[in-house]
Amino acid sequence: MMKFIHIGMHRCGSTFLQTKLFPSIKELSLISFNEDNPISEEINRLILCADLYYDREDATNKIQKKLADHSFNCISSEGLSGMNDHYFGGYHVQHVAERLKYIFGETKILIVIRNQKTCLPSTYHGEVRMGYLSSYKRWLLSRYKTFELNFLKYSRIIKCYQDIFGPENVSVSLYEEIFNKTEINRLLEELGVNSNGVDNADFNMKVNSSFSRPTIAMTKIMNRFFGSKLTHNVNVGKDSRLTMYNCWRYTCASKLDQFSAKLGIKSKSYSFDEYDDLLYELYHEDNLMTSK
Repeated sequence: MMKFIHIGMHRCGSTFLQTKLFPSIKELSLISFNEDNPISEEINRLILCADLYYDREDATNKIQKKLADHSFNCISSEGLSGMNDHYFGGYHVQHVAERLKYIFGETKILIVIRNQKTCLPSTYHGEVRMGYLSSYKRWLLSRYKTFELNFLKYSRIIKCYQDIFGPENVSVSLYEEIFNKTEINRLLEELGVNSNGVDNADFNMKVNSSFSRPTIAMTKIMNRFFGSKLTHNVNVGKDSRLTMYNCWRYTCASKLDQFSAKLGIKSKSYSFDEYDDLLYELYHEDNLMTSK
């Protein structure tokens, strides 16, 4: 039986939860999708397959059959947010929630949200890692024109899960607070999970953090000349064709970040003339609804 499903909003601490926190909790046996697991293919189908081609009975039977021989009791995936790399329109949000309910029933749901003013630059940095070369302003305005910044209107996603799973089964936390042991203990209690083991988690270690300014600039150069996941149509993992990309992203970039930190160089602060007005237009009313 699933204790909870973590709907991993992008750039909201999912990697920390998946690699540092959840594995430390003795009661939890986690399915995450940073590596192969028994239901990767079925969960990808659940997230991405259009209703026209999706057979929920067949999908349910396959998932339940594959989980029968395992003791997994929680799931965590950014894909379950309905927002995948390069596709942030939110087209999949509702049908992902409905399919999860059909397969797993009245399970608990965990959603972590983040201040949009820090989440947007962090999302942009993630896109640059994948292979995007455009400036932050061009990237943001392009997303705005195609309605892809709606993915940070959190109240709509929270309400969707509350309507489907029931308000009492949906727990929400702030990214800014999940590195606090007191908040984690509160969340675990809400989710019905014993906190035994939480003291083993390193709350000072943020993972998959945004690159520094020099690292972002160098990443664009490396991607332009040596290719990237974007140019080779790779979503997750290390593709053998991307030798230089893998070496830079997973080894050298972190060393440049460490060197930049020693020099006191921080992540770039982004702004342009209409920036604050744009964020206000997009998120002010929704944030008021979320705060309720």
